Amino acid sequence: MIGDGDTKEAALSQLCDAITAQVTASLEMKNPTNLFKTADPELFMKFAAGKDIVVGQVHLKVDSISIDDPETREYVESEADEDSRVAYA
Repeated sequence: MIGDGDTKEAALSQLCDAITAQVTASLEMKNPTNLFKTADPELFMKFAAGKDIVVGQVHLKVDSISIDDPETREYVESEADEDSRVAYA
């Protein structure tokens, strides 16, 4: 999953929103396999190249599903793009 923002906090917030939306839709559509889809290889590469970020704790609860403290990383494409942050989980 990906979150994008001008700050680490904004990117993490968008990431949490994306995770919540995916879990909610998967439960509503009775499609739990959607929760376990593999990301594109490009996203795995960016996750591996990213830096660990700690800008707060993540605790999400959607219906019966709880997600606590997922591993999140920050990836910046280039020094020129330092103002655009992407958080991955």
